Amino acid sequence: MERQAAEEESLIGTSSPQDALEHAIKAAELYMRASREAQGTTDRSRIRGKIEEMITLAEYLKSPSTKELIQPKQDRQLTPREMVALLQSSKLNGNNFPPWRTSHADPGAFSPKAGQELYTDPTPFPLSKLQLDNFEGWKRPNDLPTALQSLSLSSNSPARWLEVLPTSDLVQDVTADCSVLLRGLMFPFDPDRKQLLNSENGKYIFRMNFNGCFRKIEIDDRLPAAKTDRALYVTDRQNPTVIWPALMEKAYLKIRGGYDFPGSNSCTDLWVLTGWVPQQIFLQRDALDLDQEWDTIVQAFKTGNVLVTLGTGRISASEEAATGLVGEHDYGILDVDSDPDRRRLLIKNPWRTGERWNELGSTTISSPPAEDGGGGGSPPAGLHDQTGTFWMSLADVSQHFESMYLNWNPALFRNRQDFHFDWDLKPRKNMSSTVVDNPQYSVTPSADGSVWVLLARHFTDEEVGLIKRRSQSVDEDARVEVGFMSIYVFEDHGKRVQKLTRDLHHGPFVDSPQTLLKFRVESGKRYTVVPVQEKLPMARCRFTLSFFSNQSLGIAPAQDAMRYSTDMSSSWTRRTAGGNSGSVNYGTNPQFSITLTRQSSLSLLLCTDSPNVPVHIDLVWAGGDRVGPSLAIKDVLADSDAYVRGCAVLDVPSVDPGTYTAVCSTFEAGQLADFAFRGSGRLRTQLTPFVFAEGESCLRAPLSIARLTRMCASVRRATIPSAHAHAHDLGPRRSSTPLKIAVVTGRGPREHVLGVSGVGKGGGHSSRETFQVDLLGDAPISAGTWEDAS
Repeated sequence: MERQAAEEESLIGTSSPQDALEHAIKAAELYMRASREAQGTTDRSRIRGKIEEMITLAEYLKSPSTKELIQPKQDRQLTPREMVALLQSSKLNGNNFPPWRTSHADPGAFSPKAGQELYTDPTPFPLSKLQLDNFEGWKRPNDLPTALQSLSLSSNSPARWLEVLPTSDLVQDVTADCSVLLRGLMFPFDPDRKQLLNSENGKYIFRMNFNGCFRKIEIDDRLPAAKTDRALYVTDRQNPTVIWPALMEKAYLKIRGGYDFPGSNSCTDLWVLTGWVPQQIFLQRDALDLDQEWDTIVQAFKTGNVLVTLGTGRISASEEAATGLVGEHDYGILDVDSDPDRRRLLIKNPWRTGERWNELGSTTISSPPAEDGGGGGSPPAGLHDQTGTFWMSLADVSQHFESMYLNWNPALFRNRQDFHFDWDLKPRKNMSSTVVDNPQYSVTPSADGSVWVLLARHFTDEEVGLIKRRSQSVDEDARVEVGFMSIYVFEDHGKRVQKLTRDLHHGPFVDSPQTLLKFRVESGKRYTVVPVQEKLPMARCRFTLSFFSNQSLGIAPAQDAMRYSTDMSSSWTRRTAGGNSGSVNYGTNPQFSITLTRQSSLSLLLCTDSPNVPVHIDLVWAGGDRVGPSLAIKDVLADSDAYVRGCAVLDVPSVDPGTYTAVCSTFEAGQLADFAFRGSGRLRTQLTPFVFAEGESCLRAPLSIARLTRMCASVRRATIPSAHAHAHDLGPRRSSTPLKIAVVTGRGPREHVLGVSGVGKGGGHSSRETFQVDLLGDAPISAGTWEDAS
């Protein structure tokens, strides 16, 4: 029985993908029968290893990596602005990568034109200094120093060098990018036989996922040949004639700026190559519960729904020599052992030299070789018998690696919504410690469940240049910062937030172009999702925010909780830096008058770019007058709690109509800084009180504004009697003459009424009646003097 199983296994490498799958399943079934007939523990353990190997191989052959990628349904139509943004993001490294809106490529793109030579991509592909030292020239497949020239490369037919083989053993030499490369969507392609075809004119087209959508990348089939035994492109040790991975690598490096690109991380690379959702787990985080994640990862890995890779951090040369691990390098995961007593990963170093971990510093005891055919640091035979592979326990992985990278099958979700937006990354003055200008989105779920949010930064020429300069810098202190991103979620009724406080969930800050946050939602609640960045060096960048879920989500840009707001700038100077309320100089602090004409909620924001200055807001019952040096607790309506560095927020759910005084202070007197103050509500402008003179029936005053604004106007009797009132009068005399107020532009025949009030009582021509006009808007309004317009 075991001999028959071995015969089926031997046919896998020489069969088509569909036939190979059938041979793998048949071999697994025969090995299962052989296991029941086996005599002794050793034979049963050996055959059990072959069963697991055949099952893993079968999962590989039927996984999405060998067939068309499945994406969840897009739940929204893009706005015209978003469509334009995606087109603008097509320009990169002097090339145009248009969005790919079909599932196939035009066969005519691969046919030679009469009298024309083979297609040559004019794009320059820069090489690093080490690569140039080994570089001989760009050569087509027939001219490469392999067995390719002996193969038949007939047009529109499957070619051996384009076969996707289950026994691939991809290795790298001096290719700068050290990520695991998998098969993506490559053309020309035969959909019936599910095989790559040879291009007649030397052109190949790839469909890769970056800058907000799947895009089209065209390359020629020339590869960088070496004049030494070093390989300048990814190679397959077991199948040296197979070069489709090298063509895929070339297409990817065309996006990233050339062969001298220093590399990102495998999570980003696989996101581009496959469109699978990337997640980075920091293994050294104190709060990480890897045991809790392990079962989910194993289950998804066994069903082909997650790709797993690992990344080391910075390691000294002596530590590299001692452990056999390479610093700042990515490793692939070929298999996982879910046995609860072992919990191991089969790890592969993709480098050509295949350095392997030598178990120095291991916290676990290796399994005896006889038990599984591999044991300790050695992989089992067959599919896993590849260069640079070794088993490592989960405990040792968390000890020796910095990050675990996961790429999840998007087909795990039924629904997806993408939002594309530009983000001005340079904050306004004194606004660096707040998120009032950050993009924010309101999320309303239709049912309880899990939601995944992915923030992906679009690649730009500027960032590629920064990454290359950073890799070439030998001075650690002078290295260019690439910045960090994260995502915060607030249960804040879906309204915009001003500061990163009271968050429900947030992810780690990562220096990758993508970051993922998973969180659970409850039906009936609304959430606010806020992308956050720190020290991203670009002044402006484009992003895509993607929501994945199995329930429908109502998603829209979040709105301000309050309709109106106004921003003001001020400073704590030597004269005005009075310190906290316990200081004798407290009354010298900058103060602002705030008027509410009706009961309303109120939000105040105080920000400074000075990172070491704690700030605070007091809202005081003072009628808009300045607060003196002593402040009684009973006079304080609300405050922003403790002094905090950079940014203070005061939210009052309900405030009665009236005029209040806001005092902005630092903790210590004499702390000097500029600051911004924002009041959310409506800004009140009071015009000079007026009295109708004898014979006047209409007065007008000119208004001016700095920007488009909303405004409402009201007229009322002044609370202070005019100078002509008699001593016994209790106030202005009432009149039954109708009174109204209007806002107009222009004069005479060009006059246009913008708004007019209803007719009210209480006006007239009596010189003893004084009136007050109040303007309420979301921006400062200036008013001139009253003049007769009767």
